[in-house]
Amino acid sequence: MNDEHGNDGTGAGSGRALMVADTTPSVCKTIVVNGREHGFDGDTIGRDELARIAFPAIGAASSSALTVTYDNGPEGQRHGLLGVGSTTRVLEGQTFSVSLCDKS
Repeated sequence: MNDEHGNDGTGAGSGRALMVADTTPSVCKTIVVNGREHGFDGDTIGRDELARIAFPAIGAASSSALTVTYDNGPEGQRHGLLGVGSTTRVLEGQTFSVSLCDKS
């Protein structure tokens, strides 16, 4: 049905696209980092972000060796090791172990 201007309400033919906002709420997942629970809003997490969660006082500028492992991960990647620049999809209850070595 058209309005008094001949528009059908879809935006078609008017030169305007109908925009629909993504109203999907972000789901906060509980992850465990070095034995402590943390809320996490994202879908993926990387090694640097896990280091900041595990050792907030160290910061990203540290030149220390960092090892990040995980368990209870996504199907096909239930456990693994995160290298430099790598990420993993985050699941509710996923556990991470972050180790820092600043000695040679």
